[in-house]
Amino acid sequence: MNNQVIGYGPLFSVLADPRRRALVVLLAIAPEGSLDLATAAHVLAVLEDGLDVSTKQVRNVRTSLKRSHKDSLEVADIVEYRSSRLERGPRFGAAIRAIAHAAEEPQSQR
Repeated sequence: MNNQVIGYGPLFSVLADPRRRALVVLLAIAPEGSLDLATAAHVLAVLEDGLDVSTKQVRNVRTSLKRSHKDSLEVADIVEYRSSRLERGPRFGAAIRAIAHAAEEPQSQR
């Protein structure tokens, strides 16, 4: 998206938000590596609030994705936003590896 190089510190900063991490994981399992914003918002609302989410809750998640999360993920080159679709960006692999690494249990000391 841009010519800025973003190091791992900023990458971790972007991924510090639980909703952003969930969106990246959701995009990792999405068919063809892309997902429309409406579907992403609905799935995230269900993950956060349970199966009985209202249209208002989904709309609030979608608004949050557009206003609070999309730009950070795009600047970090993790996600690309194209005509209401989220696609994997150039640094998507690094982001998903960072999430997976953070989720690993610490090895026990011998």
